[in-house]
Amino acid sequence: MKESWDLLRSVVACIQDPWCVIGDFNDILVDEDKCGRVPHPFWFLQGFREAVSNRGVLDITLEGYPYTWGHCRGSNNAVKEKLDHTMVNKIWSDLFPNARLLNLVASLSDHSPIIFVE
Repeated sequence: MKESWDLLRSVVACIQDPWCVIGDFNDILVDEDKCGRVPHPFWFLQGFREAVSNRGVLDITLEGYPYTWGHCRGSNNAVKEKLDHTMVNKIWSDLFPNARLLNLVASLSDHSPIIFVE
């Protein structure tokens, strides 16, 4: 997780052009990004939030199913989380104001397929 936080910090610090980073950050930004079992420790949330906040980084909102990963679906131990994120800077957001992410329900993988539409 910390590696993805460091990557994001480096992108913000080094790239002045429009950029978009898409992937499995293996972490959540807010408590609502997780459903099931015990909550994430505060320091997990704080680390990722710090890497994103006050740096002009935007997380494009998902449309559809709110979680991108699931474990033990259909059982009492099921866990669902939004681990996949699309992070952009303001310049990119201004260039693609109609960008949307459509999150679908996965049938075979533990990660949901995400369609990026502009």
